[in-house]
Amino acid sequence: MALAVAKDGLQFLTPTQTRVGDSSCEDMLVCGATTILGRLQGFLVDPVAHRLRYLVVRTTGLLKKTSVLPITDARIDMGARAIQILDQDAIANSEPFSSEGLVPFTEEQLATS
Repeated sequence: MALAVAKDGLQFLTPTQTRVGDSSCEDMLVCGATTILGRLQGFLVDPVAHRLRYLVVRTTGLLKKTSVLPITDARIDMGARAIQILDQDAIANSEPFSSEGLVPFTEEQLATS
């Protein structure tokens, strides 16, 4: 999946750069229906459309890996400081992901989006 995402021209956006209302997305948990799956590492954003496309998640447990999940498979709960994954098997079935080679979303881009 890393190669397909990189070809899309997406850029990496850190949780500290991302706000929902007045709150930063820093230190957010990623959860399934009944368990914590990992921590939010960031987002992949389409810099032309100014849209979040994917979550970047670092899983917990024995098989730690970084995965990319479509944002459409998630629901953000700022009160709980968590992102709920609607399809919990999506992480288990995802390929490992590396952000190596992705261009970071800049502060200047944030100011104009």
